[in-house]
Amino acid sequence: MLRRIVALAFLAAVLAGGCGGGSGRREDVASYVESVNAIELSMRQPFVALAQATREFSLNDAELRRERPRLAKSELAIQTLDRRLRKLDPPSDAQPLHKRLLQLVAAEAALTRELRQTAVYLPELQTAVQPLTPAGRNLRRALASAKNGQQQATALDEYRTVLGRTMAALRALDPPPLLSGVHRSQYQTLQRVDSSAAALGAALRRKDAAALPKLIRNFQQASLSGDSITAQRARIAGIHGYNARVKQLRKLGRDVQRERDRLQKTLK
Repeated sequence: MLRRIVALAFLAAVLAGGCGGGSGRREDVASYVESVNAIELSMRQPFVALAQATREFSLNDAELRRERPRLAKSELAIQTLDRRLRKLDPPSDAQPLHKRLLQLVAAEAALTRELRQTAVYLPELQTAVQPLTPAGRNLRRALASAKNGQQQATALDEYRTVLGRTMAALRALDPPPLLSGVHRSQYQTLQRVDSSAAALGAALRRKDAAALPKLIRNFQQASLSGDSITAQRARIAGIHGYNARVKQLRKLGRDVQRERDRLQKTLK
């Protein structure tokens, strides 16, 4: 889902052919292309590291933690590339090519940032939600052993305390675009669980037997809503959005190639 081919190898492939020698407009464009090639050559190693990082990208928690420094370094390298390209003064003939190059680099920077965010977010998410599993077990045991509604309500209060801490931890996270919908869906699920637990606890305290069946059902359904169709749609939408961004990146690469070819033919 997250593996992709890094497009920043485009510079050598797209521009290596140059625009020939000569004088005037052609010479100016050739000088610009040579400058771009020199920038790419000087930064080849960070891009090789980035390509390796994306090829080896895994959702394994330990591997994600190991990838963080390499992805952060690669993101900085792309930002450096962007700054160096922006310092160039392309001749008028090469301005469309320059614009497309900057668009391509910006798109690559965004996807690399998204990949780094994912490597940061997923382990942090795992840490944030980890207390829910033992809290759920404790709740089930407490409800089963409770001698009255007051004790059951107290058990729900304790569970809601863990829910509150987990929701606070989720609010502090910065989900990547790929997982923003999933993050939102998960947070909303916890809100529904918390709300239904509060309502159930209140009914237990006031001994409202008539309301309990519906409230118990609401609590059970809220706990299962993380696997609902809405949650699945959020995951699918995230993947489709990511794939669309990768597709756009490839399109920008083709646009650069077409402009380079057009420029070369024009200035023969």
